[in-house]
Amino acid sequence: MWMGVEETNYFRYQPAALAYEMKGEWGSVPQRRALAVLQECGQLARSIEATLRGTVAAATFLHQSLRSAVRRQMTQYHYFIASIRERQSPPLVFGDLVVAHKRVQPKLWTMRHLLRETEQVKGGEFVSKLQSLVQQGSHRLTALLSEMYVEAVSPLLHMTVAGITKGDVSDPFNEFFIVANHQVDDSADTFWTSKYALRVNMLPTTVTSATAEDILLVTKNVSFIRRCCRAKQWSMDPSIVSEAGRAGFHDLPSVVRRSLVFSNAAVMRIMREEFQLDAVLRMVNAFLLVGYGDFYESLINKLEPVLSKLSQTIPVSRVRDLVSSTLLEVTPYAKHLDPDRFASLHCELVKDDAKLGWDAFVMTMPLPSPLNNLFDRTSTKVYRRLFRMMFKVRVAEVALKKAWRRSVELDRMIGHMRGSAPELSAWREVAADAHLVGLQLNHFVVNLESYLVAEVSTVAWDLLMKAVDRCTSFDDLRIAHNAYLAHLTQRSLLHTDCSAIRMSIENIFTIVREYCGSQALLTSLIERGSGEVHSIRRQYQNLLDSFLQEMSALLSTLEEQHMQFDFLNFLLLRLNFNRYYHDTNLASNTEF
Repeated sequence: MWMGVEETNYFRYQPAALAYEMKGEWGSVPQRRALAVLQECGQLARSIEATLRGTVAAATFLHQSLRSAVRRQMTQYHYFIASIRERQSPPLVFGDLVVAHKRVQPKLWTMRHLLRETEQVKGGEFVSKLQSLVQQGSHRLTALLSEMYVEAVSPLLHMTVAGITKGDVSDPFNEFFIVANHQVDDSADTFWTSKYALRVNMLPTTVTSATAEDILLVTKNVSFIRRCCRAKQWSMDPSIVSEAGRAGFHDLPSVVRRSLVFSNAAVMRIMREEFQLDAVLRMVNAFLLVGYGDFYESLINKLEPVLSKLSQTIPVSRVRDLVSSTLLEVTPYAKHLDPDRFASLHCELVKDDAKLGWDAFVMTMPLPSPLNNLFDRTSTKVYRRLFRMMFKVRVAEVALKKAWRRSVELDRMIGHMRGSAPELSAWREVAADAHLVGLQLNHFVVNLESYLVAEVSTVAWDLLMKAVDRCTSFDDLRIAHNAYLAHLTQRSLLHTDCSAIRMSIENIFTIVREYCGSQALLTSLIERGSGEVHSIRRQYQNLLDSFLQEMSALLSTLEEQHMQFDFLNFLLLRLNFNRYYHDTNLASNTEF
């Protein structure tokens, strides 16, 4: 009966009653009462065997491991019952059966209880439930429960060890608290942020949230090194691997911390040494932020006849050829840059009927994995906005340089003109007006560029380099890079709160473009020696009036907002510095 069989010479199992009963008239009343008490072991054994033979809805590794532990205990139970049956000396008495019943019944009941309580749960919930059950009970069951618990949770420990040592997450039954997104490719720029995630509902009570976060980071580090950085031969410190193989949940945090420090250092070393992060950042600063002035001045001069048209009519291949030729020209002089990386530079032209080529042109630098996890799509969009702002300033600066040279040429041409004194005087007045407007515009553009270079780009670059040197993990690196972009975005006036300032600056850039066109027209008229002097003079006067109006609006906005955004003080100083140096009411101003 204790073996859980269906029928013996004296007993028969009744499925309807879930109990054994004596056959016929066998057994006295005391024997039948003893049967009612002692048959519980048989009932428990039958129930356990039925559960082990059956299938469970969530037949995960943890369930299989628990069942394996229970089977091992049931094997020992059957050996024990067999030894009782075969016992001949001393002869078996009823008291021996009572002692055996008290010995095995608690263990059988506990094993059946464990199987039932964990049948509908999995993963971290399974481990948490099992731990709560194991912590209850008598001291006699402690050894049994501890042994079964260690064996049952071993798959979860093995998954954890595989994650922190190999970066592998093999979880076919979705019971691990770290989930891998197989839709994310190894070359994707979202690998770091989306490949692995923490599944909080699968977190066992034996693993704290902080430890789970560290396990996730180590797994990401190791997988990032092997998959994205293509360092297939890289391996975790052997001492850490050895310690992790012996670790349980109680000493797992210390192993994870060591793994995190080691893998963080490996990621940073690979990024800075093998993938030359510092050189890439210099390229970004030089080309995506228009920091390489000589290159862009040469490029803008070449692009002028091309980008002055509507973007829809411009062949992109022509623009790319000009960019490539300019890069070849500056290669011998680019000592601070890596010319081998010039091939990664691309130029794009957004086709738009309402935009000139100047407004549609943008330089990009698509980077492969793992660098694309730092320079991802989000940061690329920010770099595009920054480029357009910086490029417009550079284009205006180059255009005004040409306009200045043209003003000098105009003076010489007027000196050689033939005509009446009043006519020559009128041309000189027009040239003087043009020169005055050019000075005003040049003052604005030069000081705006000075602000963007000195107070924005240079400061942001210095902060970035210091932050990168302090970084100890890839997450730190991403935070430093995002802070760098946020600093540039706000101080480059691309922040939403600076939209009014940015609009005034955009309008002044339009005036600069119109002014350069007027300069070309004036040169053409003087070369012909004829033209409507008063008409072009009114044109310059309108440009000056428009500029003064936009400048007044810009300065008013800066006056209103510079107390809210302290960095605007530096721009206000450059654009309206006379007030701070000559107004006696502000002689004691020390804001700058």
